[in-house]
Amino acid sequence: MPRKNYYYSEKPRTSKVLVTLNVIIILLIVLVLSALGLYSYTFFTGNDPLANIGITMPWDEEYAISQTVVIEPEPTETITQMTTTETTQVTANIVLTEKTDASDSTAETSETEPKYNSTDYDKTFFSNSLFIGDSIFTGFSGFGYLEADNVFAQVGLNPESAITKEINGVTAAKKAEEMQPDYICIMLGTNGLAFLSTDYMAEEMSKLVDELRNASPDSEIVILSIPPVTAVHESENPEKIPLIMDYNSKLLKTAESEECKYIDIFTMLQDDDGYLAADYAEADGLHFLGKAYGVVLSRIQFELTNDGETASETETSAETSSKTAISAETAVTAVEAAVTESETTSVSTDETEITQ
Repeated sequence: MPRKNYYYSEKPRTSKVLVTLNVIIILLIVLVLSALGLYSYTFFTGNDPLANIGITMPWDEEYAISQTVVIEPEPTETITQMTTTETTQVTANIVLTEKTDASDSTAETSETEPKYNSTDYDKTFFSNSLFIGDSIFTGFSGFGYLEADNVFAQVGLNPESAITKEINGVTAAKKAEEMQPDYICIMLGTNGLAFLSTDYMAEEMSKLVDELRNASPDSEIVILSIPPVTAVHESENPEKIPLIMDYNSKLLKTAESEECKYIDIFTMLQDDDGYLAADYAEADGLHFLGKAYGVVLSRIQFELTNDGETASETETSAETSSKTAISAETAVTAVEAAVTESETTSVSTDETEITQ
């Protein structure tokens, strides 16, 4: 009788612990990728889908905006002393008043000096303003510095595409026509440096300004220089500092020919070596950290509210007020000396009369 052969095969047994670890690792990877995707979507579009259902993420937190604290001056107490000469007392009061006024003027002037490292700005000041820009400008709403309705910005936008590009179904000019903003602030060109000439972009900026002015004649149009980049970014990308400076010089000429206000944010964001300061630069060396938006808004508000007054003019005014305050203080000292001398004379006279 033939002998039967039997074969046995053992199936590998998978450890339950190993399976559980694999599942946990896969879930963690999915969560990380989902979080990165939500962050990227929120940053570049300015829309936060989680906020609509009441869920907040770490990047939703607004950066703390410094607020200017106004300290009311303490009431000046006037101590009236009996003197023999009423005219001297009146003179002293007049000089003291002049000294107080000069000091107050100095304080007010110093508050208007530009603060390049300050994020002091009034959000309500920009409540009826329109900001037109590229992916850098999306951060204004993405970080919560401005409302989303005040920002017309998209990744890749440049002076040429901004004329015809639609965001949420409207062009920049149509948005301005519907909104009729007090100010229209434009910062475009960084994305075009790689493939468009600076002359061409300046010409397209002029066309964009004309479109916006026709759509909203009463709006004040502001052209912002494009910002610098970091040294690392410059070494690896076409956005070079000399090219950026060349384009900004042409933007200045465009602003002058179009009778627009020009604000230089390039200089205020530089470090000592001329590159985008580390305090303001994202990891890519091109986009902004949240703090930079507050600094830019602070500078824009300063420029718009001071009607073109430069920092040097403001400093000169402050210096003049300071000198006036010093002169007043000198006069007060002289008057006080005169009062003392008058009192001494009066006492001497009284003593003489008693002796006689």
